[in-house]
Amino acid sequence: MALRASRDSDRGASFVSYAALVMLVSVVAAAVLGTADIPTATATLYHNAVCAVGGDDEDCEGAALPPEYEEEEEQVELVITVSSNAGAPSERWTLTCSPAGGSHPDPEAACAALQAADHTMPEPVSDGELCTRQLGSSTATVSGSIGDTEINEEFDQRGGCEIARWEELGSVLSP
Repeated sequence: MALRASRDSDRGASFVSYAALVMLVSVVAAAVLGTADIPTATATLYHNAVCAVGGDDEDCEGAALPPEYEEEEEQVELVITVSSNAGAPSERWTLTCSPAGGSHPDPEAACAALQAADHTMPEPVSDGELCTRQLGSSTATVSGSIGDTEINEEFDQRGGCEIARWEELGSVLSP
């Protein structure tokens, strides 16, 4: 009976502790946002963090990290040559990202596809890999650089594995 009485007396302690923690965080937040002496970068970072967590407020429109804290995108400079079938003339495009540009028919979509692939090329099909046999005659080469990585890849659609590899790049090869 003494053990039960001991547990019953602690029953409200977790709620009180939680309420005290919430109040402490609120006081710190009010002090940080209300103090004019703190560096602007700290106030901006704190404001943007609050907006990222739950800010559908007018104060959160346009909230962005200061430039020194933004993640730098990798430079993309590629030359893409695509031939849709044997004997047909090839199409040759350039593609740059950050900002999206070049002669590619849809550079924004191509850059988004590269970003979705973490700016990497699909792995080549390994010898001995079991793939469906399909007839396709489209070929492509991609050369240039993504960041510090030199790119020199060949693609075709002569089998299920190669077609899957082609489709991984989406609108890079098929705008």
